Amino acid sequence: MAKVIIQMDNDESFIQWGPNWFLPRDKDGKLPPNPNAQSEFDERVKELKEFQNKYSNIHPNFTDSLKVDDEEGCFMIDLTAKEILLPEQSESFEAKLLSNDVGNKRGVGFGASCFDDGFYSELYNLFNDDGDVDGEFRGTISGNFEGYYEFSAILKNDGFHWEMEKEDY
Repeated sequence: MAKVIIQMDNDESFIQWGPNWFLPRDKDGKLPPNPNAQSEFDERVKELKEFQNKYSNIHPNFTDSLKVDDEEGCFMIDLTAKEILLPEQSESFEAKLLSNDVGNKRGVGFGASCFDDGFYSELYNLFNDDGDVDGEFRGTISGNFEGYYEFSAILKNDGFHWEMEKEDY
């Protein structure tokens, strides 16, 4: 029986990267295409493949979790609407990924070991766009404790920074 349930948001709980496909509006209000966008995208996808190869042995589901969407021109890790039951799923990629807690601010333990610091640093560099990562992981954590927590986990260069807000039923 699960002691902790992590329920990811049903709307948006992901991180992604994609180039700016358009330049700022011109004087006529039109959005001209960015002539460098495709080459930026191709180069970053190449970096993504190198990252996947480097860490291919980190977890059996690792490479499947990083998705490239050629149609939308981005790549992402999407955890939208996922549910993680702990300790039963403590060895899942999602549990291990989210076990990282810079500053130990989450408070709720997952009973799963996170990946090494170098992994999170390189993951950040892959998704970094001028000092920020587009998106965050959001949801709720409940379990054998009173109330529940709403959370957001934001990827920074040293790992996930958690923001938690306790809620009562």
